[in-house]
Amino acid sequence: MPSAFQSHMQLPVSTTTANAILLLILRPKEDVRTRDTKDIQYVVFIEPHQARARNEPYLELPKGAFDASGNITGPLVEEMSQELSLKFRKEELINLTSLMIQKPHCRQDSRHPDAVIKPKYITPSKPVILCQKNIYRKEIKDLIGRCGDEAALNEKSGFRVLGYGNLWKAGKNNAEIMAAWAMYENLLSRGDLELQIREARIGVSIGSTK
Repeated sequence: MPSAFQSHMQLPVSTTTANAILLLILRPKEDVRTRDTKDIQYVVFIEPHQARARNEPYLELPKGAFDASGNITGPLVEEMSQELSLKFRKEELINLTSLMIQKPHCRQDSRHPDAVIKPKYITPSKPVILCQKNIYRKEIKDLIGRCGDEAALNEKSGFRVLGYGNLWKAGKNNAEIMAAWAMYENLLSRGDLELQIREARIGVSIGSTK
């Protein structure tokens, strides 16, 4: 299994097309050692202008493109950097789609995340990329407040910072979000993500001799 540090090598290169779905999870630094973490996690969504205008409960995940060096780029990535002060190092990116392809698994239980991962959403050309950031709780609260400012939302892309539980709820109306949730839950429950996340956090391969 490739390390998180190496995973960017498997990303499709595109400087014009937003071909990757970004699952950006925020966790309070103060609770980084908490065992059951999902209750304290937050996800960055986008609420499209059309959905806001119609008052429809529809969310999307940000998308980006990748250059030849494995850095994530694109208008939304730039906007997150400028408006939310969130920046991404390629070492932080974990290719969930690649991990699913390498270690496929399936259960018959229809409630299990495997059951909602459709084959067409497990494609290397449109990967789901996890970036998990540990930041201070106050910063998360500030982001929630800034993203909840309706005046700002009217001018910007409509970022929303919501509790992790909203990921599955939003997936009911968005198949890409459901696939991202299912991959994350699947790999987490199988124990395939813990080391990857640790490596991504410190920016090195734990098993490396370098």
